[in-house]
Amino acid sequence: MQFASHKGARLIAALAAMLVLSAALTACGSGDSGDGAAASEPMQLKVMVFNIEYGGTLVSFKKVVEAVKKAAPDVVGIEEAETSTPRLAKLAGYPYYNSSMQIVSKYPILEPSGADGVYAFIEVQPGKVVAISNVHLPSDPYGPYWVRDGKSVEKVLALENRLRTPAIQKQVEVLPRLAEQGVPSSSPATSTSPHTWTTRPPRSGRARRSSTLWSGR
Repeated sequence: MQFASHKGARLIAALAAMLVLSAALTACGSGDSGDGAAASEPMQLKVMVFNIEYGGTLVSFKKVVEAVKKAAPDVVGIEEAETSTPRLAKLAGYPYYNSSMQIVSKYPILEPSGADGVYAFIEVQPGKVVAISNVHLPSDPYGPYWVRDGKSVEKVLALENRLRTPAIQKQVEVLPRLAEQGVPSSSPATSTSPHTWTTRPPRSGRARRSSTLWSGR
């Protein structure tokens, strides 16, 4: 079965991104999946990636919990969770979590044999799964600063390919193979920004306009 649709991640409050998957889910394992029409009916899965910064110790953890509750995702990929994954799961009302992958979920989280920590399965219905990966990309050197400082697009892209692309290479290799097998997949990823970005222009200094499309934020 194939995806019904797949919308990309978008920035939320400079820290979180919401990814909506509308997927025709495939059965995992053996056994009768029931009515054929029901088995192919698409469902929506809301996936959020949220960088809470050093386990939420440098920000208001209460606000972190409020942000997750307001966004109301089905699955959250937490970046820089440190040891806070169980705490966030409890306070935000998520019955399932995986500390090693920094994921909390409304649905059971399964670790399939051979996944080696690259992905986990979210069992959205009995016998039906979505593959989820969670990646925190290296932050330094920071590509947007290179753009700001006038480095060429070629140098900036070379930096990204050298520094950040390898960090997600396993997901890039493995998740498409799962998709070919009929397993919908999502890989939330962020890279920490050393600066708080806003839509307001700077009060002083130079502002540099760039047409380079940025990903992994």
